[in-house]
Amino acid sequence: MPEDSKAGPTCLSAHQFLAALERSGVLPDAKWRQVQDRFVRRTDLDDPLALAHQLVEDGILTEFQARRLLSGKKSLAFGRYALLDQIAKGYRGRVFKARHRLMDRVVALKVLHHDGSLSETSVSRFFREMKIVGLVDHPHVVRSIDADLHEGCPYIVMEYLEGNDLETVLAHKAPLRPDAVIEYMAQASRGLAHAHEKGVIHRDVKPTNLFLVNTGIVKLLDLGFGELIGMA
Repeated sequence: MPEDSKAGPTCLSAHQFLAALERSGVLPDAKWRQVQDRFVRRTDLDDPLALAHQLVEDGILTEFQARRLLSGKKSLAFGRYALLDQIAKGYRGRVFKARHRLMDRVVALKVLHHDGSLSETSVSRFFREMKIVGLVDHPHVVRSIDADLHEGCPYIVMEYLEGNDLETVLAHKAPLRPDAVIEYMAQASRGLAHAHEKGVIHRDVKPTNLFLVNTGIVKLLDLGFGELIGMA
């Protein structure tokens, strides 16, 4: 399980920072060669913070990745995915913005906490939830791409959405126009209707589980907490 994203004071030199970046394997070969050509053989590198800032400015690293490398944390990858940022953290796990290292596709990666106490029952429940999610395929429901175990840690891969949940939208833009509210609820209802047609009951419809994409589309989140009618 990737560690917490907060980074403490750096304990690395600039060249140790670059060595850690190479070992992490998160950069495509072409980008690592660019970094290597620009920085690895330089003898005047003495400030790892300035180096990290430059790599972020150049779009080679994200701030999340730079912080983790500076603090000496090694978990910048999870299986086939390079971690780009931490989106959310809850009692069940964390959600990361990630990039498939082969396909170069950006996704949302939800990883369950795995601290040695994860029971077989918890894992079985997780995959039961993933079966529920896999039944639903609709423009107004967040799309699931894959689910599996990595080194004993359950995870699910979902489409990455740009925008905010409706609770955040309400906090910043309330009151919403009546026509906007009607449109958002109509879209959410279409997603729920599709789920119901598949026998899936959401059970936790609330503003934080309704995501407004920047394109104006509303998508249902967390159908995995729902119930499949007839499933034992």
